[in-house]
Amino acid sequence: IPKFFGALIEIFFIVLFLILSFDIIGFVEINQLLTAIVNYFPNIFISMIIFIVAVFVSDFSKKIVVVSLEKERITYSGVLGNIVAWIAWILGGLAILYQLNIVPVIVLTLFIGFVALIVLVFGLAFGLGGKEIARKLLENLEDRIK
Repeated sequence: IPKFFGALIEIFFIVLFLILSFDIIGFVEINQLLTAIVNYFPNIFISMIIFIVAVFVSDFSKKIVVVSLEKERITYSGVLGNIVAWIAWILGGLAILYQLNIVPVIVLTLFIGFVALIVLVFGLAFGLGGKEIARKLLENLEDRIK
């Protein structure tokens, strides 16, 4: 990671030097192109930071899920840990693509769809799992009203 950041910063300063050189020479078109490249560098730096955070979040969340479920003696803790890690990777990848302005409309649509999918999955899981509790609560409420 340090070598990659070092290479990016080196390229950044080379391009800045080229912008100054071509401005002195008078090549306006090349200068505009290099200026657009320099203006894109912050997106690359932020994307690298998002990638590093996604790596740590996915690994940390997987370890948390696996350890907490193994304490409860749940047999599929590794599978659930991998699912949580993949969710972190997918969200991180979508954030990186959005930051790099790679088809941002499609990436935003995919992100909204992915979040809606997660919400629906948890809503159905808790809704169907809590059906008996909700029935008992409604029966108790009905008995109190009568």
